Amino acid sequence: MKKNFYLVILLVLPIFSFAQVIILLTNPSFEDVGRHSQVPSGWYDCGFPGESPPDTQPDLQGTFGVSKNAYDGFTYLGLVVRDNNTWEAVSQQLPEKLETDSCYTLFIYAARSVSYVSASRTNGMEANYVTPVILRIYSGFDYCDKTKLLAESDLITNTAWKELKFDFQPDADYTRLVIEAFYKIPVLFPYNGNVLVDYLQLEKGCGDR
Repeated sequence: MKKNFYLVILLVLPIFSFAQVIILLTNPSFEDVGRHSQVPSGWYDCGFPGESPPDTQPDLQGTFGVSKNAYDGFTYLGLVVRDNNTWEAVSQQLPEKLETDSCYTLFIYAARSVSYVSASRTNGMEANYVTPVILRIYSGFDYCDKTKLLAESDLITNTAWKELKFDFQPDADYTRLVIEAFYKIPVLFPYNGNVLVDYLQLEKGCGDR
């Protein structure tokens, strides 16, 4: 009987050894009152001085014409890049430090809105910020600190929600996470574009779910 018990333990142990552990971020689904120029609760604006902060979408007033339903919950994060060479980002403190050389997996849902109408920052005329952008994930030791680029997406052209998956190994015990919209690389010239972000999940451990 004891032999059978120990055999079961030996078979199950590898499963627990390689199991992924969910890291409980603050407001990972970007829930808040839908409004423009206001980051969701629990997140910190990392934009440029003089520029409006990212948006909690869909804005109840329909300011920029973004009307897509959230993937999870009721609201999500809206980020833009602008034709004056400025772009938007948000940050938060992690509930625990990332461990050096440990493997992590980040899942995030992203889409492009077909409407994101605002004034051009270069000429003041109405523009639709719909050119596809990429997402960058950074980490550092203070809010908006981008010491380490952890992951970078392809161009987000899809208008339906799509899950992105990134595996990474930090090279230091970082304490902050930064999510940034950026231009297509290489950057030939700045342009107006957007990305919508929802349902962020961070797990310690890499591999399939």
